[in-house]
Amino acid sequence: MDFSAMELDEALRKFQAHIRVQGEAQKVERLIETFSQRYCMCNPEVVRQFHNPDTVFILAFAVILLNTDMYSPNIKPDRKMMLEDFIRNLRGVDDGADIPRELVVGIYERIQQKELKSNEDHVTYVTKVEKSIVGMKTVLSEPHRRLVCCSRLFEVTDVNKLQKQAAHQREVFLFNDLLVILKLCPKKKSSSTYTFCKSVGLLGMQFHLFENEYYSHGITLVTPLSGSEKKQVLHFCALGLDEMRKFVEDLKESIAEVTELEQIRIEWELEKQQGTKTLSFKAGGAQVSIHNRLQTSQHYSGLGAERGAPAPDLQPSPSREQPPLLPPPPPTAPGTLVQCQQIVKVIVLDQPCLARMEPLLSQALSCYTASSSTALGGPGSPVKAAHQPPLPPAPPPYNHPHQFCPPGSLLHRRCCSSGARSLV
Repeated sequence: MDFSAMELDEALRKFQAHIRVQGEAQKVERLIETFSQRYCMCNPEVVRQFHNPDTVFILAFAVILLNTDMYSPNIKPDRKMMLEDFIRNLRGVDDGADIPRELVVGIYERIQQKELKSNEDHVTYVTKVEKSIVGMKTVLSEPHRRLVCCSRLFEVTDVNKLQKQAAHQREVFLFNDLLVILKLCPKKKSSSTYTFCKSVGLLGMQFHLFENEYYSHGITLVTPLSGSEKKQVLHFCALGLDEMRKFVEDLKESIAEVTELEQIRIEWELEKQQGTKTLSFKAGGAQVSIHNRLQTSQHYSGLGAERGAPAPDLQPSPSREQPPLLPPPPPTAPGTLVQCQQIVKVIVLDQPCLARMEPLLSQALSCYTASSSTALGGPGSPVKAAHQPPLPPAPPPYNHPHQFCPPGSLLHRRCCSSGARSLV
C-alpha cells in the first residue's frame, strides 16, 4: 500500500479498510507494527519530526484504542475518552518529549467525525443472507464460500403436466460450492425474508436443458446423494431466456471450480499418503538422503571372506550423486543365497571418528556374513527357495517428529535463529 503524503490516521483508515485489525493483542500488535514500518518508508519526512521512529507505532496503536473506545457500545458515554484524556495519555511517548498538540488534536477530531471500519468482504455478505433465512441448519458463512448469483426460478414437480408458477416460486441462491433453494416468507408470519427448502452440493452435479409444450425454459439438475448410489433430480423453469442463460453460465463455472478443487485435494492427499519423507543434509561434503523404509537386498555370499581383507571404503564416491549408505559386501561363493532385510540408519561421523570406526565396521561385517551363511546351511550348500520365509510388507512412511540428528557445527548453524524480524 502507498501511504505517501497521508496523515497517520488517514493512512491507518486505508490500511484497516482492507485488513481487519481485531483479535488477540499480539495479532493486533503485529499488524500495527507492519503498518508503522510501511508508513515510515512512505513518509520519511514525517519520521524526522520525532525523536524516535517507534513513536509512529505508539501513535498508531493509540489511534486504534481511541477508535475502539469512541465507538464501542459497551462503554458508557460518560466514560469515553475525551480530547484532554487522549493528549494526556500521549505525553512523553517520543523519548520523553511530547507529540505536537495540533497533530494529536487533528487525529482526535477526524476519528470523532468518522469511524475506522473495515470494508465488507464476501463472508460478511453471506452472513447477511444467512440471517434472513429461517429453518436452515447448514452454516452458510464459511471463509471459502461466496455468493455467485441469485435467481428466481419455478420448481416443476412433473415436466409432463402444466402447473401454476406462483405456487412453486423459488429463490435460488448459487454459491461457489452449494445451491440453496428458498421460498419467500409471508411478512405477517415471520420477520425473516426466506424459508429454507433444500440445499444441494455442486460436487458431482449435472444439468441439462429441456423444452416442451408446457415449459419453454426448463432446467434439470441431477445430483448424487451422499452415501447412496441414488440420485436426486430437480426440475426448474426460468421466466425468460436471458435469465436461464445467465443462471446456467454461472452454474457451469461453479461446478467446474468445485470439481477442480476436489481433484487438487485428492492429489494432495495421495501425495501425502504415498510420499516418503526424505530428510537431506550434508555429511563430509556429500549429499545424503535418509529414507525410512524397509530395504530388501538379495546377494550371493559365502564364508570365503578372509579376516585380513582390507577394510571397505566408506568415503563418498565423487562420481556419484549419493554415496552408498553401507559398505560393499566381500567376495562371495556361488550357490549360497542370503536375504538381508535392514532399516537404514545414517550416522554422521567426522573424519577422526570415521578412521577409528572403519576396522570395527569391517570386523562386524565379516562376522555378520559368516553367521548368516551358517544359519542358511553352511558354505557351498544351496538353500531351496521353498524354505525362505516371506518378506514382511514395507512399513509406512516415516513421520516421527523426534528423529535423532548427531550434533555438528553445520546443524547447529541451521538451528540457530538470527533473531531478525521482517514485517514490511
